[in-house]
Amino acid sequence: MSILDNAIRWDELPENTAEEYQWDLLGDVPEHNTISDANHLYASMLSAREGTAWKGSVQRFCWEWMKEISRLQQELDALESGGNNAYQPKDGPQFFANERGNIRPVEGQVIGDRVVAHCLIDYELMPKIYPHLIYDNAASIAGRGVDFARKRMKVHLQRFYQREGTNAGHIRLKDQSKYYDNIDHDIAYRMMCEFTDNELARKLVKVSLKHAELDVSDLTEEQFEIAKRTKFDRVKWRLGKHPKGGTKFLRKGVSVGDQLSQTIGVSFPWRVDNEARIIHGSRYYQRYMDDSADIDKDLERLKKRCAAVDRRADEIKLFTNQRKTVICRTDKWFVYLQRKFRLRENGVVEMKILPKTVTRFRKRTRKMKKHVDAGKFTPEYVGNVVRSWLFARQDVMSYPQVRRIELLVLNLYGREAYERVCDRTGRWKAT
Repeated sequence: MSILDNAIRWDELPENTAEEYQWDLLGDVPEHNTISDANHLYASMLSAREGTAWKGSVQRFCWEWMKEISRLQQELDALESGGNNAYQPKDGPQFFANERGNIRPVEGQVIGDRVVAHCLIDYELMPKIYPHLIYDNAASIAGRGVDFARKRMKVHLQRFYQREGTNAGHIRLKDQSKYYDNIDHDIAYRMMCEFTDNELARKLVKVSLKHAELDVSDLTEEQFEIAKRTKFDRVKWRLGKHPKGGTKFLRKGVSVGDQLSQTIGVSFPWRVDNEARIIHGSRYYQRYMDDSADIDKDLERLKKRCAAVDRRADEIKLFTNQRKTVICRTDKWFVYLQRKFRLRENGVVEMKILPKTVTRFRKRTRKMKKHVDAGKFTPEYVGNVVRSWLFARQDVMSYPQVRRIELLVLNLYGREAYERVCDRTGRWKAT
């Protein structure tokens, strides 16, 4: 006879003895906001640590994740209710990145702020922003990216040929000047409030934009008013090492490297995109962050549509880069997202890499020689770097371009590094 045969089930307990069983020792569990929910914060922690799990700060946070998530939960609840010890973003690492000769300031986030940002975006903002974005808005969206944008350019050119029956069309390539540096905080906050009515989400956006304000106390009153109306360069200001006085703050510009900044950047011109796609009926309009493209057979109709789109962009205080904004022929070579495109007479879309990109990488490969001689790099490491770079661009490079890089590795770093790069199992073909 088992001891379970005499056990009393919970639903069979007498009414007078049911109160003696206090199963819920913690009492009533309070209801949390979607953003401050512990399960959502834990899932956001797993997303935030991807790619940075080797850092000591991330490992310490994950090692004591129960305590850290409880702390974030209390701070978020205090921010929502207006209590003490409310959540405030912390200063993260700041450095400059050199991207093809362009210096970009990067302001990172500590792991706790990244967890909160992931939770805010993944569970509240992005599900509500996504339906308002056009399909061809490819940046900072799951399942999309720069490769997706390039493929969509090929699709648009092919569909243009199928519909019009000719490769003689026009494409307008537009670039916004200092895009992240001039995003207006007031406009961005109102836009986010249109997407969500969650009070905690609105407060998080507000404190994040407050943290992104730039201290410009060194400016005079006249210069400060001009900076608010005209294009401002945060890179030059930061390189100038101006003192921080705490008296004037410029409420424009978001930092590169912030999760919320990427979401604001991808959704900020959504009305501009809908102006071209819905109101004016453009079939071949696409955007990648601050770069956009529009194709049309009629040049005058394209100019008229672009003028309306530019007026909509001026309403949200975006500045057009006149040097990079051009109208090109689709049957001639044009450059979009670091690739050269052309629509041929038979409807075939050609895409190839920029020659200066290959030249730049060859120079980089030669410069790594001094690090190998100093013992900082190994020839195997250089071979892996070159192989990874080639594999990501093999569909747009010709065989001679690839072969010259392989022979460069052979002459500089020897046979072992060359064998890591030269993989003849895959077939390289000219574009």
